[in-house]
Amino acid sequence: MESLTEQEARSKPQTTDTLLSVENVEQLIEDRQVIRLRRALIDAASRSASILVGADFSPNAEANHKTYAIRVAAIEKELQSLLCPLFSTAFWGRDDEAVLATVVAIGNCYDELGLPGGTSWWLDLQAYPAALVLFAAGLGASSGGNYVLLKKLLNELPHYSDHNPCLLSEFIWNTLAAVNDLWNESLFPEKHYSTAVSMRIHDFFRPLLRSYFPLGRTFTQAFDRFEYFCGLQRAGQPDDMFPGWGPVGSFIWRNRRSQQQWVGDTVSQEAKSSGDDWHPLKAGLFGGTISSFVANQKVFHEHIQRVRHQLRLF
Repeated sequence: MESLTEQEARSKPQTTDTLLSVENVEQLIEDRQVIRLRRALIDAASRSASILVGADFSPNAEANHKTYAIRVAAIEKELQSLLCPLFSTAFWGRDDEAVLATVVAIGNCYDELGLPGGTSWWLDLQAYPAALVLFAAGLGASSGGNYVLLKKLLNELPHYSDHNPCLLSEFIWNTLAAVNDLWNESLFPEKHYSTAVSMRIHDFFRPLLRSYFPLGRTFTQAFDRFEYFCGLQRAGQPDDMFPGWGPVGSFIWRNRRSQQQWVGDTVSQEAKSSGDDWHPLKAGLFGGTISSFVANQKVFHEHIQRVRHQLRLF
């Protein structure tokens, strides 16, 4: 029998933030209270979307390296309470539709409201909230083995734009690939990362997901695996201008000279040992067969080598 304190706690109205705490999300998943979790996620996404298009994030504000760094941190702070439960829901695979709806809501919050133009720095930064929710959901899906959801995240979600409608993932990759120098100058002025956006996202999520990855090394492995999957999946898409192109992250240089195995080699061994029965292939990723995986990986690794050469990562 429940104690009086437990009964009071259950009957007490809960705010969206309370419902989306790590403990509550896992309890809702365990109790299969999917409807409550879905409502909490959508409510939180709607609230964050309305704030992200508000006056504090105006595309016409003064833009310099200091204000840029401040806004990046403000976006992260606004979405932080949403990202961990989004990861958890994707990881446990209890409500994929809620995950997809949340990513679409944040990823399209600017375009759906038809916001006017503004400074190019701020307009490009509009891809960052979309990237954060995609990474939270994608990391959860890939770490939890929910590869059907991962394929939908990468290949089915739309980015609504009057001038250039495309996949949401494509919008994110194309926009953030062009801002590496700006991110170095604004966020890493004393260093220079060849993958500055990837490093920032990695360092942001690592403490946020510590309950799932107590060891920093295990988080980094999961992060590199997700980014590698993103690039490999994109590399298999038809592209006459840039065949084999896919987004690259910190995995292109991490562990290349250490005793730990590079993520590309790890994934290759997994796929070849299981063949067509490898779970990502059975979910339809990378063409769905081991032969298509091998072909995709070949052109993607050629692209990685070109990028390494350009960045002098020898």
